[in-house]
Amino acid sequence: MRVDYTGMLLQASNALTVGEIEPALAEMLRQLQEHMTEFGLRRYAGDTAVVDELLQLYCVAESSRKALHATAAKHAAQHLDDAPMVNTKYRD
Repeated sequence: MRVDYTGMLLQASNALTVGEIEPALAEMLRQLQEHMTEFGLRRYAGDTAVVDELLQLYCVAESSRKALHATAAKHAAQHLDDAPMVNTKYRD
């Protein structure tokens, strides 16, 4: 499940300010704590993919991520267009 972290943090802040009891927010914050712990363990073990996973999970900078993937796809397509053609016919 993906969570917009800005909305979650704003709701949690508001709940703390007015003293509301919000079990759903408490659960999301508990999960955030677990995710950050896993993030730290995996990152310090050398797993760089965890950065993207965490950013996707909490919907951080989605437009930037989409733009990055679009740029990468365009770059890959340009390299395919620039590649030399290979003769695939067999010669006798």
